[in-house]
Amino acid sequence: VVTVLESLDFSPELFDSDGVALGPLAIADPRPVLNNDVVTTELVVSNDGNVPMQFVVQAFSSQNTWPIQISEGSDVQSEEIALDIPAGAFSTVTIVTIVPPAADMGVSNTITIRTTLADGPTVTNATRLVVQEIATLDLSWNATMAIALGIPGTANIQAHNTGNVVLGI
Repeated sequence: VVTVLESLDFSPELFDSDGVALGPLAIADPRPVLNNDVVTTELVVSNDGNVPMQFVVQAFSSQNTWPIQISEGSDVQSEEIALDIPAGAFSTVTIVTIVPPAADMGVSNTITIRTTLADGPTVTNATRLVVQEIATLDLSWNATMAIALGIPGTANIQAHNTGNVVLGI
């Protein structure tokens, strides 16, 4: 006789808007933001168990002036949302915050997300946003240029602003 027991395994993981995993807050780099930025963080909750599970996801901001909105599909809430996830499936929750126009350079805000299994454990994830400017430029060009002696030549140089501020070149 083989008896299959109930498995309530689940895993919540945070990603930035580009789909890059953020990892644990203690070792993750802060995310640079600018004033008036709309910052998106995605929480993927995976039901790794063998039964349907109900979750409550809550998002909190360490700065009261940075508003938070949490959504899953078309369901949009302010700070808390309920999820029903079938066995072996996952659900993506989007957490959006707006950087206030008056936020000072260097101010940080920790977005804390708690995922609670109904009548079960809670897992806490977080990401830190820091108001800062990053001015970086990536240049690329063809290293070889064929020209005749005495004739002026031209080369194409591609400049890509990889930072988060406008650069005057």
